[in-house]
Amino acid sequence: STDEDVAWSFVVNASFGRSTSHDVKLTPESVDAVFDSIGDGTPRAHSAAKMGFGIDQISSSGDSFLVAAIKKNNFKLAALIVKKCTNINYRIKSGDTALDLANRKKQNEITELLRKHGAKTSEEIKSEGE
Repeated sequence: STDEDVAWSFVVNASFGRSTSHDVKLTPESVDAVFDSIGDGTPRAHSAAKMGFGIDQISSSGDSFLVAAIKKNNFKLAALIVKKCTNINYRIKSGDTALDLANRKKQNEITELLRKHGAKTSEEIKSEGE
């Protein structure tokens, strides 16, 4: 996907002496475009992560944004996502968590980062009965 293929609709919050918050959901096409941009050399995924867009959304293939970053060996993006995501232990279709994937891919930096933020393997989750 390219930027021209996807209609991007972002809400900009301005501060006028009070605090406001808006939940913004990207369209499925926009979510997939952000996921597709991981590792393609464009700043789209990093920009989305910095703003919090798409962080806890799931792509059409069933991956979380964090899992997609790990699949692309993108430590910098994974670090941004970990700071903002609310479900670090999301399980993909296979039942694996982001930590399972990082361990299997021998991505030690990402594994350490995930552990520091409370990530668990699918086996740990199973043993805890979650």
